[in-house]
Amino acid sequence: MKPTTIKCIFLIYFAISIFVGCKNHTSTLQMGLGSSKQSEIENTSYVSEATHNKHFGVVLLHGCMGTEKELDLFALALDKKFGDRVLIIKPTCRKETKSVICSIEDQAKKVFEEIENVLKNNNKTIKSFPVFLIGYSQGGLVACVLGDQYKNKLNIRSIVTWHSPLGGVPVLERNCNDIKEFINEGQDGLKNILSSSDASPDLNTAKKEMKQQACILSIGRILSCWNRGLQDMLPGGLCIQDIRKFIRETNQGIPILIIAGHGSWTELFKINDSNIETLNQASANFLTKNSNGKHDMLIPLKSQLCRGPSFDDLTILTNDNEPIHGTMPGKDHVKYCIYSNVTHSSVFPAFGGICVNKDDYDKVSIWNEAVENRIIEFIQGHFSDANKADINN
Repeated sequence: MKPTTIKCIFLIYFAISIFVGCKNHTSTLQMGLGSSKQSEIENTSYVSEATHNKHFGVVLLHGCMGTEKELDLFALALDKKFGDRVLIIKPTCRKETKSVICSIEDQAKKVFEEIENVLKNNNKTIKSFPVFLIGYSQGGLVACVLGDQYKNKLNIRSIVTWHSPLGGVPVLERNCNDIKEFINEGQDGLKNILSSSDASPDLNTAKKEMKQQACILSIGRILSCWNRGLQDMLPGGLCIQDIRKFIRETNQGIPILIIAGHGSWTELFKINDSNIETLNQASANFLTKNSNGKHDMLIPLKSQLCRGPSFDDLTILTNDNEPIHGTMPGKDHVKYCIYSNVTHSSVFPAFGGICVNKDDYDKVSIWNEAVENRIIEFIQGHFSDANKADINN
């Protein structure tokens, strides 16, 4: 077998084993939506024919290994709220393994070119037509790079990052010893979880998947040129440093809304015993390197919020079910909302493919009405005064 073929096999398995749960999130969630909602999504055309009636555009950027359909639920909400006034742009240039192979910077370049083409086809002036960028997971990183590198070419009115690893994905750095430590500490709790989950693998399968992931992660770090999109999400990497600098230092006033969330095994599966508490601590340590760290079952809350050591003072405020709204210290243009009892996806790729129970999809999903309303409110609040009447009516 040729070396390039071997590399491709490793790459594809690497990406699928870690992020396929995020790709599957939309389909698994829709299983709990009912046929009417699914039919509504399927029958809605989000990008209309060329027209002068569009007042603004919303660019929806999916996560790693996702497709342009991943944010269809939110596209539907936008369509219901704004109708023909909004031009919904769903780039296809990053779909599936392209988001693994291409660097975040290259992805941003291709997205810009796709936005440019859509605006031209809709008879819009690229530099003046207002656009709002909304990115889920890795898509939020792409949105930030667009804001940093293309702010003079696009009229970017605001950016929304949605469960995005603004500080990186620490689990990508884990090795076999980390996996063994987690399994040794948490397997009794995992047994309880798996016995109550209606769509998860058995314990041995989950353990096997996690160990395989660790091996592939190690190989992926060696073959970094073949998975730049993942390497760019490593904590401390140049891409993450640049994004942090953009949000906290060099951003020239582009309003940013950070949507973040966290959950635990206890909250998600409604099981409360000593084994589950041990599993909570082992999981937190595995994902965040802090046994008390908060996370969405993949990304640390601290990373989602682009926060440093001072963040620990904030976690004390997130113990109830009410969302926490705030402003990044010293950065009035950066707002955040923290939601509790939510997960990054319906499938937990970092834990061997364990799934949320089907009946609970709508309860723990990041796709909920409160988040949709908050993002729409943010869009409305950052439209020019001259156009507010158009967007709000």
